[in-house]
Amino acid sequence: PATMMPPMGPPMGPPMAPPMVPPMGPPPFPPVVPPAPQTTDIFTALQALVGSQPVAPGPAVSVSVVGLQFQYDLTEDDLRAVFGEFGSVLSVTMQANGEAVVEFASTAEATKAVQKLHNEKLPEIGGTMRVIYTRNQPVEEEEPEQSMKCMRFDLGRGLFHGEPQFSVATTILGPASRNIYHIMHEALDAVDIRLKGIPSRVAPDGERLHLLVVSQGTHAFQTAVDLVDDLLQSVREKFKSWAAAKGIGNHQIMDLAITKREVDYATSWQP
Repeated sequence: PATMMPPMGPPMGPPMAPPMVPPMGPPPFPPVVPPAPQTTDIFTALQALVGSQPVAPGPAVSVSVVGLQFQYDLTEDDLRAVFGEFGSVLSVTMQANGEAVVEFASTAEATKAVQKLHNEKLPEIGGTMRVIYTRNQPVEEEEPEQSMKCMRFDLGRGLFHGEPQFSVATTILGPASRNIYHIMHEALDAVDIRLKGIPSRVAPDGERLHLLVVSQGTHAFQTAVDLVDDLLQSVREKFKSWAAAKGIGNHQIMDLAITKREVDYATSWQP
């Protein structure tokens, strides 16, 4: 027998649309903003600076701040404001390594800037100004057959108290030997620089780590010697800061002297 179907009810209306669900996506976290580098007013920091020694003649100078404990970038406006006090600034060229080249209308104006600002402390930002003449300068021609000049820099045994945690040699060289390459570049690639000796405070004085600068050109030699002197002073300050952070007392690192003397090339440079 046929099965009886229940009677159909009234026709249903159109099917209900599913509720709208907002599309899924990443949670609305706020964007991460990197902290801004610590800065200060370099114009104010530089206004109080007073005399130093010029390095070499020329209308353009290279500008940098060394020994900073935090990131700091020179700006074109700062440099124009400060160096404009010494003469007519023709151009300011910012470089990728954080340095800048300021070109004056005359060598006399550049010389005034070097005399006032080179090697001067900036207490407001914890750094030291470095203002030297750039490599593209008209310099006097060197005598082609000058004898080889060699300067030796000796480091006090106290600087090696932190070896190897604080490596003096590594700090001198900088990342990928950048410090040494920079000095050679500024000296027109007419110098050689070498580290020799044992990086140890117990090494004999004559055999402890030291640095040699060699050149036949008087101008290139003096430029490199001045820059190496600046570099080693900076290394000493970094070591003193490291030692203080480690709680190492001054009585343990008494000899931090940096001395230099001209030596015979033939006997000093050879391995």
